[in-house]
Formats: sequence, structure tokens, C-alpha cells
Amino acid sequence: MSHKGAVHFIAIGGIGMSALAKILLSMGYDVSGSDVQETKVIEDLRNMGALIHIGHDAANVPEHCGEIIYSSAIKDDNPEMVRGRERGIPIVHRGELLARLFNSGRGLAVAGAHGKTTTSAMLALIYDIEKLEPNIVLGGILPLIGSNAQKGDSDIWVVEADESDGSFLKLRPHRTIITNIEPEHMNYYRTEANLENSFCRFAAQSKDLILCLDDRRTRELAEKCAGPFHSYGLEHRAVDLTVKNICMKGLSSVSEVYYKGQKVVDLHLRVPGIHNISNALAAMYAAYLGGIPFDRSAAHLENFTGTGRRFEVLYDRDGIVIVDDYAHHPTEVRATIKAAKDSGFARVIAVFQPHRYSRVKELYQEFGASFGDADVIIIDDIYSAWEEPIEGVSSKMIVEEIAKRGLSPLHFAAKEELVTYLVKNRRPGDILLLMGAGNIRQTSEKLRDILLGE
Repeated sequence: MSHKGAVHFIAIGGIGMSALAKILLSMGYDVSGSDVQETKVIEDLRNMGALIHIGHDAANVPEHCGEIIYSSAIKDDNPEMVRGRERGIPIVHRGELLARLFNSGRGLAVAGAHGKTTTSAMLALIYDIEKLEPNIVLGGILPLIGSNAQKGDSDIWVVEADESDGSFLKLRPHRTIITNIEPEHMNYYRTEANLENSFCRFAAQSKDLILCLDDRRTRELAEKCAGPFHSYGLEHRAVDLTVKNICMKGLSSVSEVYYKGQKVVDLHLRVPGIHNISNALAAMYAAYLGGIPFDRSAAHLENFTGTGRRFEVLYDRDGIVIVDDYAHHPTEVRATIKAAKDSGFARVIAVFQPHRYSRVKELYQEFGASFGDADVIIIDDIYSAWEEPIEGVSSKMIVEEIAKRGLSPLHFAAKEELVTYLVKNRRPGDILLLMGAGNIRQTSEKLRDILLGE
């Protein structure tokens, strides 16, 4: 038994929940939890000392429990929530727990609709290689630390701020990056005005603010900001930090970084896509404001190979590359396909698993317009996450929108048919891009294993 007390996580295997559980384990807390299935994340947490039950049950809540942590996905009638209320145990949202940790130190937060996992991972990598002992909480696995979380020995926190349920407003950042703002999570925000107001409030809570002026809504936010801010961008030239002479070379790039009109360094990245150059600028700027020169952060970013499920190369041989990617919003899908296209492959084969019925209902037309750079398009069935199906909403809506643009998308009723098609129709020079926030990863791995076994 540790001296810190016991904390129980409901749905401990989620990317945000597991990161916080790892931090508490490293701090000496007794951590227990529950989830619906065994995963690699659950195995890692067990190896760190967590007691984890599969399935939700009131009996999972330990006898001497100081707090129960839950995420927005957990409903009030969850048996462990019910047991917690019956016993008068404090029930705390994961956003509250993150804020408690983050606000106790010097916090660096990365927010935005897209790019926040990669940007926060790049920033974490810079601080970690600089031996500044950062505390790290990410929405993806950073290969350098082999995890989505790390308890450091400093009071510096590098975190990905989650706007999906408004919980980022509990954070009081020392320094904030906002990459972009888009109408996402509208089942929570209801109106664009509410979403934009939340980002305005979040920006106002930060001492240093770094904004990407390539994004229209972030520019509008900049105009509303009362205080000064720092800016970066690739297209918008009236910014402090930008790049020139971008050269894409396969899955990497080289560009020249300019700060306030002066060239400061050449940036070599081993991750593809224009969007990753923008993410790198944001991380380099935040590090610069923390006293790390641009040339040092650029050198560290040469070691950045991406994060888990962000353009993650699972297979690369015989002229065929398989990439697994978390893209689940039209902007992300378009950027990921463009990154593949710019990398010079003969064909981009884009496989997309839509995530949540509500998102498809809201954005099916935008999804339909996202696949123009792909040579072969395959749309999978919707992964519901924890949503109930919505009548009349299916992935066929996306298929029909793509077809309206003169393209010929494919749709397979079964995963086996999809995998068989890819195996049979692949040819050297192809990049097979499997995208989605659901369980599409299993399909990516199955495809990889078949090709490895041939």
C-alpha cells in the first residue's frame, strides 16, 4: 500500500484517462480502474501497478477509495458512479484532476481542433531532450518516452488541452498554443458562438498566447484578444514565425524558418505534410519563449518520428506503405490525404471509418469534399463509439456525397471483404492510408500481418 491514498478510474483505458492514471501511479497513489476490454494500455497500467477490472461493476470500487475519476463518456447510471454516490466518495471529472495537477506548476497547453496531439508531443520532446524534466500528458503515444504520459521532476507541464467537453477552461496556462478553431463537438457547444467564446475565455486565462493566423477563426480570436499575442503561420505572412522554401522529400520535409523577418534555422522533419511544419513552428515558438533557441529545438525535432496513430507507418516494403491515422474530421482527413499525395506515391488508397453517428449527420457533406486527392476511396461503416444509432444516418451519406463529385468510392459490408480487396488490388507505389478514431487500427494491423506473412 502506498501512503497517498486510493483513486479509482472508470474507463481507465481511454487515452486521456490512462495518461492521468500513469501520472498518479508515478506519484505513489494506489490506482484502480475498470474498462470494457483488455488492451495494450490496460496491460501497461497493470505493469505499473494498477488494479484493473474488465467490465463495470459496483464491486470494482475499492473499500478505501479517496476519489473516483470519470470522463464525459460515463453516464450517471454507471454502477461504479452509483456506488460512489452511495458511499459519499468524491466523484471528479478527469478535466478537474488534470487542472489540479497542471495549475500547481508552470503549464504549457496546446489547444485547437486539429494538430494538438502532434504539437504537444513535439513540445514535450523538445523539453525532454533539453533535460528540463517536464510532466507530460498527451492524447497519443510519444515514441521517445514510449507513453502518453510522464511524471517529471520539474513544475513544467506540457499537456494537450481538450476542448471537447469544455474542461480546458479549468486550466490556467503559463503559455498556450491555439492551432485552429473549427465547429467540432457541437453536441456539447450547440452554437459556433459558444465554441468561439470558450476559446476566447481560454485564451484570456493564459499569460503567453501563441496563435496560428492561417486559421480564420483563430485570426478572429486574435482581434478579440485584449492583450498581446505571438503569431505563427505558413500562408499568413504578417506573423512573427514562418517558413520559406518548403521542400517535400517522400515522408519528410526541409524548410527555412524565419523569425521577425530574419532566417534563424533550417528545419528538417521526418513526418510528412505541410500541417506538420505548422505544428513544428508552434512547438518551436513555445520553446523559444521558454528560453530554448530555435536552432536547438529544430535539432531536437529531427528526432521526432510522430506519435501513435498520427500518420503512423505500420509497413514499408516492396514499394507498399501502410499508414494508420487517427483522422476523424473532414479537415484532418483532407490534410492526411494531402500529406500522402505530396509524398510522391503513385497511388493514394484512402480507407476511412467514420466515427460517431452525430458527427456524420453534422458533417457528411464536408466529409464528401475531403477525398479529392485520393486515387482509390473506401468508406467503412460508422464506428458508433458510445452513441446510439441515429435513424437514417449511415456511411452511405458520405459515399453519396463523394460520388456527387464524380469520384467512385467503394463501400464494403464486412471488414474481411475490405482487407481482401486491399491485398488483391495493391501494387508497388501505393500508400494504403487507413483513417479513423474507432477500431480501424485492427484492420490496419490485420492488413500488415497478412502482407508480412506472404
